[in-house]
Amino acid sequence: MRKYGLQGIATGLLAAWLVVPFASVQAQDDPFGAGWPEGEGRALTGAWCGGCHSLNLVKQQGLTHEGWDVLLDWMSAKQNMPPLSGDNRSLVLGYLTSNFGIENSTAAMDPTSGSSLAPLSPVQGINHLPALEIRPVE
Repeated sequence: MRKYGLQGIATGLLAAWLVVPFASVQAQDDPFGAGWPEGEGRALTGAWCGGCHSLNLVKQQGLTHEGWDVLLDWMSAKQNMPPLSGDNRSLVLGYLTSNFGIENSTAAMDPTSGSSLAPLSPVQGINHLPALEIRPVE
């Protein structure tokens, strides 16, 4: 009986040794992780936002289109984010609004979302954002 117990453990360890590297490679295929939905603007938004902070922070904001727009301006003006313009800005705003807007952003309220971060702002629009002094870049 003891012989089969050790053989079972050895078989289990061998199986784990073979499966874990494969699972690890699959997880690395998606640089943005779980909860970053497919869609137009996904790669640009993930790269742009993820260049400075956790994408979980982005996912839980739940802002309106106007809120995301103001937040992008604030990050450029106050946080030294390079400004997004033209089609790139439209793609990022569209992706953020469609996937992490007020109507569909549940990560901040969902304890199973995997995020341990509290939202930066309430889910009520843009009234909570700091007053901005946005000036044209010269």
